[in-house]
Amino acid sequence: QIGKITIPVKDTLLCNGRTVTLTSPVNVGGTIYQWNKDGAIIGGATNQTYAVAAPGNYSVSYWASSTCNALQQQ
Repeated sequence: QIGKITIPVKDTLLCNGRTVTLTSPVNVGGTIYQWNKDGAIIGGATNQTYAVAAPGNYSVSYWASSTCNALQQQ
């Protein structure tokens, strides 16, 4: 089963330079992450969490040594 990206609160507003941290549902050693915004890769965004400063549709792809490739959409 594919989990959901977690956000601290629902319908969070981004304003005045505020950021919101998104978290991938997978936290297994050796996992490789790649965050995307509006379907495009975000360069350098390769951690389990990603600090969002602009509105958009975010997703994370991850690859773990013991699982298949999965794509998470938020």
